Amino acid sequence: MKQTYILIALFLLTSCAGAPVGWGGTHQVTLANPQAISIVYDPLVGGYAAANREATMHCQKFGRNPVPTDKKPNGILTEQVFECR
Repeated sequence: MKQTYILIALFLLTSCAGAPVGWGGTHQVTLANPQAISIVYDPLVGGYAAANREATMHCQKFGRNPVPTDKKPNGILTEQVFECR
C-alpha cells in the first residue's frame, strides 16, 4: 500500500513539469525577437533560474548575452524582459 502512495506522488510531481506557469510550470516566453525576450515565470518554483537559462539560449542564437531590464508583477507571477546585447 505504501508503494502505491509513493507511485501516485511521483506521478503527480512529474506531471507538473509541463504544466502552465502558475500550475507547476516554471516559465513561459511571451515575446521573443533578436533584440529581446520577455518571460513570465513563477518565482515559487525556481522560475527565475529557468527564465534566465531560456533567455541565455535565445540571445546566444544571435551572438549576444541577456541583460535583465524591465521586471513587473503579473498577478502571483513575475514578467521579466531580457535585452539581447
